Amino acid sequence: MTKQKELFCTKLIENKFNATQAAKDAGYSPKSAKSKASQLLMEKEVQVYLSSLQAEIKENYDINVSELINEFKAIKNTDITDIFDIVDNQIVLKKGIKKLSSLPKSITLSIKSLKNTPNGIAIEMYPRDNALINLAKIAGLFIEKIEHSGGVEVVGFEIVQPNGSENLHLHP
Repeated sequence: MTKQKELFCTKLIENKFNATQAAKDAGYSPKSAKSKASQLLMEKEVQVYLSSLQAEIKENYDINVSELINEFKAIKNTDITDIFDIVDNQIVLKKGIKKLSSLPKSITLSIKSLKNTPNGIAIEMYPRDNALINLAKIAGLFIEKIEHSGGVEVVGFEIVQPNGSENLHLHP
């Protein structure tokens, strides 16, 4: 496999499986990136290499489907009112919560970032809708559809006879 195809696979993962952008980033022509990406994704050696990269990522980061599902569920189920309350127009930790480290892991997993600001602490939560979408994809509730526009050139085809007799090969 060429270095450019390997780079395409790496860029595909880096670009969250945006194949057109991966093809551009791997040095393929921007004008033909979409069709080239589609072609590359159909190649067996690209599929095998991509699978090996994904397996390496899973192993290096100790990722498994059950953990992912549990983290998405934690994000989906976290209610900001479990952590904070509004008292005198101020956002405060709920009574009984002395520090964030005392919160259950199911809640802390939902916190994307904490930042000190001039007005206090800014807390960013992971988007709940993304967690729901990812859970739905894992459960097979969403089927992603790839549409193709443009012509298709037929270079040959084979008619297989159901009774096992000779196959007919046609070429233009």
